[in-house]
Amino acid sequence: MEKRTKISLCITISGVVVLILGVLLGWVVLPFVIKLMIDKEAKLTNGSMIYDKWVDIPLPVNMHVYVWRVVNINDYVGSNWTTKLVMEEVGPYVYSEKRVKYDITAHPDRDTLSYRQNVTYTFVPELSVGPETDAIDILNAPLIAVATILLTIPEKYLPLPHRSFIEILMGPLSGEKFIRKGVTVHDILFGVRLNFIYDIVLNLVELILGDYITLPPELQNVGGRGWQFGPFVNKNGTNADGLWEIYSGVKDNSRINQIRSVNGNETIGQYWNTPECNKVKGCDGMFFPPYVKKTDRLYVYATEACRSAWAAYQHESEFMGVPTLRFSATRELFAHPDEFPENACYCVPPRPPLDPACAPTGVVRLRSCKTGAPVVVSKPHFLDAEEFIINGVAGMKPDKEKHDTYLDIEPTLGVPLRGVRRVQVNVETQPFQTMGEMFKTLPFSYIPICWAGEGAEMNDELYDLLNSMYLTPLKIAKIGRWTAVGLGIVGTLGGGAALGYFTWWLKR
Repeated sequence: MEKRTKISLCITISGVVVLILGVLLGWVVLPFVIKLMIDKEAKLTNGSMIYDKWVDIPLPVNMHVYVWRVVNINDYVGSNWTTKLVMEEVGPYVYSEKRVKYDITAHPDRDTLSYRQNVTYTFVPELSVGPETDAIDILNAPLIAVATILLTIPEKYLPLPHRSFIEILMGPLSGEKFIRKGVTVHDILFGVRLNFIYDIVLNLVELILGDYITLPPELQNVGGRGWQFGPFVNKNGTNADGLWEIYSGVKDNSRINQIRSVNGNETIGQYWNTPECNKVKGCDGMFFPPYVKKTDRLYVYATEACRSAWAAYQHESEFMGVPTLRFSATRELFAHPDEFPENACYCVPPRPPLDPACAPTGVVRLRSCKTGAPVVVSKPHFLDAEEFIINGVAGMKPDKEKHDTYLDIEPTLGVPLRGVRRVQVNVETQPFQTMGEMFKTLPFSYIPICWAGEGAEMNDELYDLLNSMYLTPLKIAKIGRWTAVGLGIVGTLGGGAALGYFTWWLKR
């Protein structure tokens, strides 16, 4: 055989070998090595890459708070509800958020860790529109909440004489109006001091109804110094959420950081209609199990909403040059059961005499887990809600870019590189036929109090760590496998063409 023919044959064989090796290394060996690397690190155990960062989150997490001010307060100087509320968004008021875990205990037999967590909020004036002492004219949420709770307590638990006395206290005697004037931003969030009438009423409620109801956490007699109301009452610098137990991923990393129980319970409580909806499900949103797929639902346990929320895949995205998948809270999360039957379990009718209909699309009632208080959560500005809710008060301007919740996740590791959770706290009003004349004029409406955007994104330090340990080796490996495949194809085709030519030339 002529020398040139032999060389061509060797090149062809070498090309085939390189091509086969490239395919095997790139699509068989490489994924196996990456899986071994991830399995080694994707576990919550001392010494793993993520453990220290899980204990004390290194990312700066900021909470941007916006408060809804009542503009046309002069229309409400009396007791009657005479016109539509005109609302103005005031903010942001920014708080840095520090979460530190402690009392961490491993339970190897269950493949879990239990822990408590302190959460501290610190006001950041340089990022805010003003001081947290800014005074805002705001809906009198505690008045409506306490009145609603009292209205719906059955007579067998609150006999008529007691009810009549409390109604007198809650009526004109209280001096309360539908709008509270000049409440500071700090007090709106961390607890506004209620007047002495509430001290009398709520102490009576606890005395008479202590075996029947537990007042919602938004209403607290803080330190025995008097009753306060706010979404973060007694939650700053404390362990408000209790004892959590999560899967460590040591034996099975497909469950890492997923919640097993809260305060020893695998259920939220008996708040909703089915056992499935009462389950504690999901994680805290810091990270998810590896190998996230576009078909997945990502569950996050939301303590303030007494349920697990979820996000669904929307589209491919990118952050700091890293390919990610964007997941967001879709309209279905807060949809009426007629629109999304899966939500039927969250349709818990309020106690009489309130309207028993399911909440409309766009809002979720929390009455069942808030002792009957008319607390409602939604997306900010009632994004994705029905038009009558958006138009129920003036000033709503829903915008998906500004008001939706989303996560940009690196799917192989299951780590969010960027994300923000946005939720609005509202009060549902309905007309009352008792509790005094002022309550008879209440409309059927949903009125916003405040909304918060809680978010973080990967910084340069974490990017460098992620890049050195995972992204760079992955890029080199991907380049290497395609280079090997390319060389193999070129060698195979080039050598084959040369071999064919020289074979033809010899036979000529």
